[in-house]
Amino acid sequence: MGMYRISVFVHLLGACVWIGGMIFLAAVVLPGLRRAVDEDTRRAILADAGYRFRTIGWIVLVAMLVTGLYNLAVRGVSLGMLLSGSGDLVDRARWKLGLMTTVMIVSAVHDFWLGPRAVDAATETERDRLRRAASWVGRVNLLLALLLVWLGLRIVRG
Repeated sequence: MGMYRISVFVHLLGACVWIGGMIFLAAVVLPGLRRAVDEDTRRAILADAGYRFRTIGWIVLVAMLVTGLYNLAVRGVSLGMLLSGSGDLVDRARWKLGLMTTVMIVSAVHDFWLGPRAVDAATETERDRLRRAASWVGRVNLLLALLLVWLGLRIVRG
């Protein structure tokens, strides 16, 4: 059971880092930058923070996927059961993995397409449009992440 506890710890720590990082950027960094620095400096700092958090975020997402699958296996849910099994636990796990897949796709769109295009946009109009889109995609991703936490609680606590 020692390895399982380590896996659960890594899984929960990953969720804290990922969700906490998104909330910190939106609730602390962005408002602070809007008040403290000019537009060009704000863009540069935000781009740098975004690239740094992207690296951390993807490491954490992959770690949560791996530990999540391991944690399910320890709880008796195999990959075969996820594909063809039934029951409340299997159904919840299936929903969580489907949502995790969605979150990873949404994260990839935000991190590797919208964000970089917003930074490199040729015109102010295009940059603003892409930044707004990236902002909304980030908000949706945060809501999906919170739903993942709720599904995780449903898996463990019923």
